[in-house]
Amino acid sequence: MTVWVLYYMDMKDQVSKENPGKGVPEIVKIIAGMYGSLDPHEKAKYFKRAKKAREQFLLEMEEFK
Repeated sequence: MTVWVLYYMDMKDQVSKENPGKGVPEIVKIIAGMYGSLDPHEKAKYFKRAKKAREQFLLEMEEFK
């Protein structure tokens, strides 16, 4: 998973609750704005998670072969 996808998945329920009646495109725009203004330290946490997820995926693919 990418950094963006991890952040989106963490935020979508909260943002949806805070913005009832808004569709997926509007929710995505709100989350994208939040992501764009995210503190670099906080963003680094998502980069670490994405790296770990990728490493796990590659390990599983090797086992699958």
